[in-house]
Amino acid sequence: MSYGNSSFGVRTSARVNVKEFPIISWRWKVHKMPVGGDVRKKMADDQALQVYIAFKEAGFPALLNTPVIGYIWDNEAPKGWSGRSTQ
Repeated sequence: MSYGNSSFGVRTSARVNVKEFPIISWRWKVHKMPVGGDVRKKMADDQALQVYIAFKEAGFPALLNTPVIGYIWDNEAPKGWSGRSTQ
């Protein structure tokens, strides 16, 4: 889905009752991890895959502070690592 310094994104929106459907699942196969990619470093923030789930909240300032969970396939950060975006 990408080549060189390019990337590709897919976005979709859905209204989901998270109490009724608390689990999300997907399958993905990465053929080659980016060399030197490390989500913990701004200058090396390059991953094979990123999946973000945003929880929409109504009103202002919620529009600016939407809660988001990101799942990232990175070759340097330890499994289970959690932290804030360097962006």
